Amino acid sequence: ETKKFVVFLRERKLGAGHDITASEYTADDKRGLVVRSAVPQEAPVSANPQYPLHPWRLDTNNRYRDAVKVVMDLSTASLIVPIFFLRDILRIPKDQALSEVLNCKVYGSWISLALAIVLGFVFYYCSAKWVRLAWGKDAGLFGIKTNERVVETWLEVSFWGTVAAFLVGISLILWFVVTFKAGS
Repeated sequence: ETKKFVVFLRERKLGAGHDITASEYTADDKRGLVVRSAVPQEAPVSANPQYPLHPWRLDTNNRYRDAVKVVMDLSTASLIVPIFFLRDILRIPKDQALSEVLNCKVYGSWISLALAIVLGFVFYYCSAKWVRLAWGKDAGLFGIKTNERVVETWLEVSFWGTVAAFLVGISLILWFVVTFKAGS
């Protein structure tokens, strides 16, 4: 037989943005299982400025920012791969101009990787606005007052744009490296 009991957890911080106010659990005495049967309530709206209106947004935002940072770092490092490949692996002489051996794949990869970096900066900018909105403050994009829906759309577009541009850039570099023929 299943016994139900309600555990009221006083509002406490469990780490990066996890506020729990109350939740209901079901305990099954026969199997010793504890299963959550209700979703934790949203953090209460408080006049206290130390509690954001939407704490989950801050935690989620931090995770996406970490992912974008990794992609931006990899994009920046990947900009030199073709030069390293030509100079150090294939031993193209230093007195020979690299523009003679670079082709549209390399230039396309540089454009793509630069786009990934720019979109990463757009993501960071919108991320700061998202944090303001999570704290219940007004936010504006490029001086124009905005709302959560617009900021979230910009975050999605810039996040996936960063990832896609990075993947295209890396693919073009790999294509260049695999198909490169010295002297052509």
